[in-house]
Amino acid sequence: MIELLEEEAPPTIGVITPFREQQTLLSKKLFSHAKGAEFQDKLRLKIMTFDSCQGEERKIIFYSMVATAKNDVLNYIFPVELKDAQESVEEKLKVQRLNVGFSRAEEMIWFVLSKPISEFKGSIGRVLNHYNNLLEKGEIKADRTDPTSPMEARVLDWLQKTAFYQANRDNIEILPQFPIGDYLRQLDPTYQHPSWRVDFLITFATSKGIARIVIEYDGFEHHFQQGAHVNVGNHERYMLEADIERQLTLESYGYRFLRVNRFNLGKDPVQTLSDRLARLVHLLTEDNGIASVDHMQEVAAGLTTKELKPCPNCGEIKPQEAFFDHSLKGGEGGHGRICMTCKEGAVKHQSTPVPRRRRKWRRWR
Repeated sequence: MIELLEEEAPPTIGVITPFREQQTLLSKKLFSHAKGAEFQDKLRLKIMTFDSCQGEERKIIFYSMVATAKNDVLNYIFPVELKDAQESVEEKLKVQRLNVGFSRAEEMIWFVLSKPISEFKGSIGRVLNHYNNLLEKGEIKADRTDPTSPMEARVLDWLQKTAFYQANRDNIEILPQFPIGDYLRQLDPTYQHPSWRVDFLITFATSKGIARIVIEYDGFEHHFQQGAHVNVGNHERYMLEADIERQLTLESYGYRFLRVNRFNLGKDPVQTLSDRLARLVHLLTEDNGIASVDHMQEVAAGLTTKELKPCPNCGEIKPQEAFFDHSLKGGEGGHGRICMTCKEGAVKHQSTPVPRRRRKWRRWR
C-alpha cells in the first residue's frame, strides 16, 4: 500500500472481505497507520464487505478471503452450487453477493489467501480457480483458437501484430474461445441464454474503466444468407438473424463487437484491425460507453423477461410496446420484429415525393 502512494499517479484502492469482523479489523489497522490519512485521500481507500461494495469501483481491489484449513465458513456467504441458485431466496442473495463483489475492480485484482486455492470449495473455489487458470495460461498461442476454423489463428496473429496491441499490450488481454455464456451465468442469476462461446474477448483497461470487446470472424458459409448476392456494400444486411440477436444480447451486458469477414478486412488486415480497435475504444471512452455492471444486468434482465427486445434494423434495445403495430393480425394489432420508429421512418422515406427535374429544351437553329 505504501509503495502505491509513491507512484506518480496513485491508483484508487479497495479491499473487499466476506466478513464484517475482518472489515473492522482491517479498517482499524490501515486507518490508524502513520499514513492512514494518505491512504484515504490519495488512494481513496475503502474497506468493504461483499454486501456493502455495491456501486463502488476502484482501480485495484484486494480480496481478503479469511479462510484457513481449520476454519472455513465461506459457504455460508457464497452459494455452494450455482445451478440451483434460483430455488431459494437465500441462494439468490448469495449469487448476487458473488456477482457484485467480483465486478468492482477496474484494472487489477489481488487475492490474499490463507490456504491453497485447491482447498476452496463451492462457487468461491470455482471463481478462484478461474482466475488462477488465466494466470497459468500465460502467452496466447494459436492452438487455443478453434481448430476447425483456421482463419481464427490468422486473426489472432493479425491482432498481436497491430500497432494498437503493441502500443497498449500492458493494458490488453486477449482471450481466444472465451466461454462468455458460462461466465455470464456465474455472474448473473437471471442469465437464461445459451452457453455462447466467442472467438476472442479483448479486455482493455482505460481511464474510465474496462472496455470489453468481442471479435468474431464470420465465415461466409456459416454466417450469411445463402443464395443472396452478397458484396462489400450490402454484406451487413445479409447476416443471419441469430448472429445479430446474439450480438445485441451480449451488447446489453456491456460488450462491444468487431465483426471480421472477407468484406471488411481490407488489403491490409493488420492495419484495418488496428484502426478499428483504436476507433472503437476512442468512442467508448468519449461517450462513456463503458457501462456499469448494474446497468448491464438491468438490460439483460429485461431481455430475459421479454420486457425488452432488440430491433435488428436499428440495433437498439427497446421496450416491447415500441414494437406494437396496430396494422398486424388483420387490424387487431401485434408485436412485430422491427420497432415502429424504424417502420414509420421507412414508410415516410418511401412516401416522400421526389421532385422531378424540369427538362431544359434548347432551340436549335
